[in-house]
Amino acid sequence: MKKIVMAAVLALSACMHTNAVLLDPSRSYRPVDPYDVVIYLDEHDVPYEYEAIALVHARGDDDWTDEGDMIEAMREEAAKLGAHAIIIEWIEEPGALEHVIDHPTHADTANRRGKVVAIRAVGG
Repeated sequence: MKKIVMAAVLALSACMHTNAVLLDPSRSYRPVDPYDVVIYLDEHDVPYEYEAIALVHARGDDDWTDEGDMIEAMREEAAKLGAHAIIIEWIEEPGALEHVIDHPTHADTANRRGKVVAIRAVGG
């Protein structure tokens, strides 16, 4: 049973692709636990002074992922970089035309996409 659960987790995580661009590659931070990375919807919601450390992008097939999967994948990527939080910039759902093209042809055009800013508390 344990092997089946692990296989399912690996299969779902493989459906989401993330990449990060460090804003200052000369600086590095210790990774943090992904569950310690707070999610903010707007920069004005952040209750402390912060610095942006990276831009994190994600994409995944909309048949196998949802917004929650995407946000978790970006949160995990930000945690690897030592971010204290992420600010969601945008999440884009595939349009009807992408679905029409994707499903019969399996062209992999119906991808959900998103971008967050990974941040750290100043002095943190």
